[in-house]
Amino acid sequence: MKLDGFGIFVKDMPTMVQFYRDVLGFDIKEDGNASNVYLEKDGTLFLLYRRTDFELMTNRKYNYASGIIGHYEIALSVENYAAVDKAYDEVVSKGAIGILQPTTEPWGQRTCYIADPEGNLIEIHCLSNHHQNEGENMDNNIGIVFIHGAGLNSSIWDDLIKDINNPTLAIEYPNKNLDAKAIDKLTFDHYVEATINQIKNWKQEHFIIVAHSIGAFVGLKVANHFKNEVKGFVALGSVVPTNGNSFISSLQFPQKFIMPMILRLFGTKPPQKVIESELCNDLTVEQTTKIVNEFTPESKALYVTRINFSLPDTIRLYVKLNKDQSIPITLQDKMAKNLKANKIITIDSGHLPMISKAKELEAVLSDFINIIL
Repeated sequence: MKLDGFGIFVKDMPTMVQFYRDVLGFDIKEDGNASNVYLEKDGTLFLLYRRTDFELMTNRKYNYASGIIGHYEIALSVENYAAVDKAYDEVVSKGAIGILQPTTEPWGQRTCYIADPEGNLIEIHCLSNHHQNEGENMDNNIGIVFIHGAGLNSSIWDDLIKDINNPTLAIEYPNKNLDAKAIDKLTFDHYVEATINQIKNWKQEHFIIVAHSIGAFVGLKVANHFKNEVKGFVALGSVVPTNGNSFISSLQFPQKFIMPMILRLFGTKPPQKVIESELCNDLTVEQTTKIVNEFTPESKALYVTRINFSLPDTIRLYVKLNKDQSIPITLQDKMAKNLKANKIITIDSGHLPMISKAKELEAVLSDFINIIL
């Protein structure tokens, strides 16, 4: 037997036809008054059958679920993470019921859920954040892996990624969608393993790593795992340890002594005013609100684990952020030396240049890839 398609038994045929045609873009062969309506999308046949007509045909009554129906889903894929976000906003604005806003899962898939007018679940997703314009082989197809800092998520790279033609993968840490107890049980190796798995699923032959802030700790271990694939390493306002040190032990006096006490007393999520002043000092009110609302505590292991690694045997760039209120410029100078950076560039930015200076950072990364080539 060959699968030809699938169908949904519907209560209100005209409303459902209008939704799948005008909101989701299905091609429709019949009008909304037919007993059964054939829709087609990307070669898949999709049938809407009026419940009352099907009951007459089969001479029996059926039970129907109401509300949001959790028995099955319809899955629609798009080309990249940004397209997931765009599609969600568009279909919700046209009347779809929002169920789950776009989120990136630990295995690298960005997904969201909506429901049609009768409560059937529809997923819109992208398995990996692979960006490349059709017909182009930009910069020998070198990809870019983005690793964010503590408390943040992959969406901080969205504005930057829009301007990049190379394949990109924005990593998501494994603490997302976990409660406090589960987060606290995460080890540093969990962060590294989650990142490695997302890169493996991406299946990109060659790439550079762009590691932001504390993300350099994960990035350095990941670079050691992908020695043949990594062609460059960029530390973006990062803390870069010397071998055998942790994030905390790499800080300057008195922060290296104060930070352990802060972690014990308050955990890994700073007060709102600290997030605003240290991470968002050059962001707009809207951008700041998003960072504050989405800030997620990390495992303490990310801060206290001492790591052993070898510096990647590639070109290494350190990007200094001269308005950074989180990582002082004097500490950044020391970190650039720890990285033994082949090149140091300064951006007139706070802690999050991928948001405040996206176009300038894109130019820096483009030049860096050209140097590699």
